[in-house]
Order: sequence, then structure tokens, then C-alpha cells
Amino acid sequence: PAYVRELARRVNRARYEHGGGTIAATAIKHVRRIEPAVTSKDRQLQEAASELAAETVWTLNDACRVEAGENVGRLALQLAKLSGSLHAESEAYDALAAINLDHGETDRALMYAKHGVMLREVPDAQQAWMRIRTGWSLAHVRGQENVARDEIENVRGLLRDTYGFSSPGKRTQWGQYGKSSLEAADMMGTIALSLNDLGVYGEAQAAFNECVSVLEQSSPALAAF
Repeated sequence: PAYVRELARRVNRARYEHGGGTIAATAIKHVRRIEPAVTSKDRQLQEAASELAAETVWTLNDACRVEAGENVGRLALQLAKLSGSLHAESEAYDALAAINLDHGETDRALMYAKHGVMLREVPDAQQAWMRIRTGWSLAHVRGQENVARDEIENVRGLLRDTYGFSSPGKRTQWGQYGKSSLEAADMMGTIALSLNDLGVYGEAQAAFNECVSVLEQSSPALAAF
């Protein structure tokens, strides 16, 4: 399991450094090697394999290989359920919702997001991601704009209250789950995109500004980029 988790970390790091298109073929090779874990009795191995598969979904999303990403995402979900890890299951739903949303498959994105948001006993930050995916998906459903905005604004308020965008020192709750300020900024940036799709451009800009403010505090070089 430790080696498989290390592969997942390598795929994640390489995606950020080189882009998904560059490493997609290598990531798929890794996934093919862990497919037999479906029949394993080692739950920790299945959880680690699910993490690797979920990371590969993000890579294939970057590479615009949607069908392959969907297939690998289903494998990640299957492995997560077999392992009994709700956290891994939530991450699989998150990746599946994101790849479908990014490529215009709103109905499928909403289906995965709703399944993910129903999971309990997962870290607060991961639950927040699922609520963001749900709200963003609903933003594309006619007649659900108000519901979408309420969900998105609720998570935005949670980020402000628990992370403290206006209070740089207030970071304990997210930190206890190992979530960095960069992830909080990523959440707020995604909220900005969701609000933009809802057509509330002023609020979208404000959320984007909040995202940048966290980046400036945690990574000035990245914020400047």
C-alpha cells in the first residue's frame, strides 16, 4: 500500500509540474497494474489503489481524455467501496463529478456530486468540496439557480468562518485535516468560477479576490503568477 500511495503522490506532483497530457500514458500504466486489487482481501491496498486511480482521473481530465477518465473513476469508486474507506469514496466521487462538469456532462456531474455529498464521517474539507461540486452542477440546471447559489454561498461562508480569510492566523480547523492554505484558495477559486457561471459577476470577482489574498499570504510567487 505504501508504494501505491507513493505512486499516487508522484502522479499528483507530475501533473502540477508537467501537465496531465504529458503523464497520462504513464498514469494509465500504473492503473492497469493495480486493477487486480479489486479481488484482493487487503483493504489498505484497495484504499491506496483507489487514491491512485482518483489521481489518474484528474490527470486524464487535464489531458481531455474524458471517457478514459470516467472509466478510471469508476474503478476508483469500486476500490474505495471495497476498502470501506468513506474518504476514498468521497475523493472518487469528487474526481468523477469534476471531470464530467469540466466537459459539459452536467447531469452525470450532479449525480456523482449528490452521491458524494451524502457520505458522512469524511473530513470537513472533503465534504466542502462535494458541496461545491453539487452547487456548481446545479448552476447549470434550469430552475435550480437559487438552490445552487445557496449551496455555494454556504460553503463560501464556511470557508470565511473556519479558515479566516480576513484573519490570517485563523487556520486551525482546516489544518487539523492536513489541508493547506493552497487548498482553501483552490476552493475559493472554484467558488468564483461557480458564481461566474450563475451570472453574479460581482460576487464572482469578490470570491476570486479572496482566493488571491490567501495565495498572497501563503505563496507570493504563485499569486504573482
